[in-house]
Formats: sequence, structure tokens, C-alpha cells
Amino acid sequence: MQQLLKFLCIKNKFFCGILFFNILQQVIVALTIPAIASLVHVVDKHDPYLFYLLITLMLFILPYIPYAFIKVLLSYWQFDIIRSQIKSYYFNFRNRVEHLASIEAKEKILSVVSFELFSVAKESTLYVQQILGTILNIFFSIIAISIFVDPNYLYGYFLSAVLVTLIFLYTNKNIERTSAAALNERLKLNSLLTKSWESVLAGSDRIFLKFNKSSDLAFLESRQSTLKREKFINITSAIAIVFAILPIAITTLLLFIFNPENYTFYAVLIATFPRQIQIIIHLSGLIEDLLTFPKFKAEIQNVTDIINLKVENKLHKYIQYSQITVRNGSLSVPSQSFLKEMLSSSISNGRYVIEGQNGAGKSTYLKQIATYLDNKFYLSAEKNFFLDDSKHFSSGEKTIHFLDLAFEDKNLSAFLLDEWDANLDSKNYEKYDKFIENLSKDRLVIEIKHHK
Repeated sequence: MQQLLKFLCIKNKFFCGILFFNILQQVIVALTIPAIASLVHVVDKHDPYLFYLLITLMLFILPYIPYAFIKVLLSYWQFDIIRSQIKSYYFNFRNRVEHLASIEAKEKILSVVSFELFSVAKESTLYVQQILGTILNIFFSIIAISIFVDPNYLYGYFLSAVLVTLIFLYTNKNIERTSAAALNERLKLNSLLTKSWESVLAGSDRIFLKFNKSSDLAFLESRQSTLKREKFINITSAIAIVFAILPIAITTLLLFIFNPENYTFYAVLIATFPRQIQIIIHLSGLIEDLLTFPKFKAEIQNVTDIINLKVENKLHKYIQYSQITVRNGSLSVPSQSFLKEMLSSSISNGRYVIEGQNGAGKSTYLKQIATYLDNKFYLSAEKNFFLDDSKHFSSGEKTIHFLDLAFEDKNLSAFLLDEWDANLDSKNYEKYDKFIENLSKDRLVIEIKHHK
């Protein structure tokens, strides 16, 4: 629950604003009950009723003013949640170069922060707002009906709440289990679809048919698990609604029986009956919302778990140390010997080139070295850093742009460069090769070179 509250940023000003306007809105709505009761009494006594009628009409209109503020604050709240979770993602993975080797972790995390997070933030805020508004509506309306219509309704609604709570507690575990299964199948489908681009565009019928078969199966499993969850929730909800209505219906029937020929009371009861029906509708909605809580909880849990994912460092499994050497000038040492020397803190500057056959794991070895260094800059072979989309950069221009930014940073003490020279023309290669040589006099440079 603590993780849930942290995700929702309950303590922020936007949620507090939503809570305030919800209370204001539902108090105004509840005041329509005494207004209607007063109007009925005035009309029954043949007194002037225009003032009471205007007050009643005004109370039916006023709730839409706080509602407008709630809608605006909801958008602010959603973006506050998204911003908070993205900041957590930055904090948890900043400079964690070892995670670059985990394709599975990358797919999960980027899928969440670029799509799932936005969807869950919107759904969760709307869900909380709906439950909050419904609970406050029911609470204030029941108080008003108990005071201005008959106090026995308080017992009826209390019994309804007890019955609904018992049903919720009895079915909660089953709903959690089916919700988790549905979410798991949906994530499998999402993961499969993120790999669809090349399979669809590849031009090979065999590749496409194989992918299409897998996607059809994933769709089927996702649909089955979702329908299973929805069937269980809806059947349980229908049963809970019946049990919730029974005490209210019995209370109303008894009031008619035990108040014979009290026509003013009958008039008040009938006039406020639409409000009673509205409470029952809200109660049924609240039941459905409570029964979908495990689904809502599972989705938030999934997002926060992935954003805070602990990825095991498996880099060493992809490195053939015996086929890799590290050269400093004309002197070459085995890769493991260089690691030991570096870990002993005897290397703080100089230019070192990682060499070895293709497939030996040179890039992975460079990532492994990066995990042991602080205040470092790591340039991957892909060079997929953020760039201003309004400008078009060639591959070589990207490299130059990133190198310039890194070399201007005086706080960096180590530079790990994976094929920085791959897309440079001879002029820029010579320029940056000389610059790196000078840089290595007082800082550490470890590189993989494209040009031998």
C-alpha cells in the first residue's frame, strides 16, 4: 500500500486540491436533500415557495463549478505522477552501463516509461477520483437523508456497507489472481508487438507467417485471461449490488408501513426517492470500482517494479577474456590483467585500446570496465543519445556532437569510447585522434577503434 500511495503522489498539492473540490461538490449535492424536503413542507402548508424553489434549482447547478476545477487538477496530477516516475527511472539507471547488455530489461523499461506509465497514470488518477467522489457523495447524502428524511436509513446503509465489505474481502484474492494473470498476458503481447516492425516489413512470407502465428496466440491468451477476470468481477459485482439494495428497500418499505396516513412524510419520501436511487447507483458503481482495485493495484505494482528493476550484471558471461587484449602504446596486456590493475587504482590516466577478434566481446568488456569507474562518459557504438529533432545529423556529425559535449565536461575523469572513429572522415578522425591523445595525458581514455 505504501508503494501505491507513493506512486499516486497523494501528498502533492494537486491531489489536495482535488480532495477539497470533491468535498465542496458533494456537500452541495447533499444539500439538495434538505432543500427538497423544505420545499415539500412549504408547498404542503401552502406557504410561498418561490425562494425555496430557486435555492433548490441553484443547488442542482452549483456542483458543476467545482467539477470543472477537478477536471483541470486531474490533468496536472497525472503529469506530476508521470514526471515523478520518470525521475525515478533516471535516478535508478543513470550511469548503469551494465544494463546496456540486457535487451529484455531495455524492452520492459522503455515500454513502461514511453507508453504504459502514461496509460496507468491516467487510469489510476481517474480511478481514485471516481472512488473519492463516489464515497463522498454517498457519505454526505446518507447523512442528509438520515437527518432530513428518517434516521433509520443510516442503519440500512450501514448494513449495506457491511455486506458489500464482506463480499469484497471474500472475493479479493481471486480477483487479484485473475488480474495478475490478465496483466501478465497483456505484457507478453506488448513485448511481442514491440518486435513486430522488422517481421512485418521484412518481405519474407515465412518470417511473417511465423510471427503472425505467435501474435494470434498471444492475442487469444490475452483475451481469454481478460475475459475471465471481467466475468468474475461483473458476476461478483451483480451479487454485491443485490445485497446492497436489499437493506435500503426493506427500510423504505418499513417506513411506509409504520407511518400510516402521514402524507407529508410520504411526499418527502417520494420527492427524495430519486436521490435514494442515485445513491444506490453510486453504491453499485463503488462496488464495481472496489472489485477492480486488485487490477488497478497490479498495474501500478508492475510499473513501479519495472522502473525500479534490479538487473543482474551478467556481462562476464558474454566476454571471451582470452581473446581480448588491452594496448597502451606498443605494450599489450591480457584483458583480465588490465582489469585487476585498474581495480587496484593504479591506472588514472593514459590511452588504452581494446583489441580482439570480432565476436570476442570487446564492446561488452568495455561496458564491464565502465561499471567500475565513477565520473565517466561512455559512448556506445550505436550512439543513441538524445539529439534535437529539429536538426538533421549524419552519423559522423552525431559522433562529433557527443564527443564535443563530453570533452567540455571538466568533471569527467574517464572516457570509454566504442568505435568513436567509425563514421568520421579522415580530417575529423585525425583532429579527434590528436585531441584524445592530449586528453589522455591527465585523464583516462579506454577505446575500441574501428580504424586499425
